[in-house]
Amino acid sequence: SKPTVIVGINENYELNLKLWVQIDTESGNFRRLIDIVSLQGMGSTIQPWGFSILDNAGNYVGAWYSAIRAAVVDINENRQIVNLQPFRRVAIGDQQK
Repeated sequence: SKPTVIVGINENYELNLKLWVQIDTESGNFRRLIDIVSLQGMGSTIQPWGFSILDNAGNYVGAWYSAIRAAVVDINENRQIVNLQPFRRVAIGDQQK
């Protein structure tokens, strides 16, 4: 697989989506994952960045690392993340990149 996003979720929230897999942050697989996501921007003007994921009340939910700059995040009343969908296109001004 070619993952494009790494997320870290606050322990007060639950990410229960089939396409997202938990990984041990102390493992060699995690280092490899960081390398894969970091290299996705090579040769382009867009490099991976880290962002905070916030809920509707502004509470910290987790961290996002990717060259993809935007995502849909839906969190239910039980603090379960029920949707975490990266946008493939991000508009800058009136042009899509």
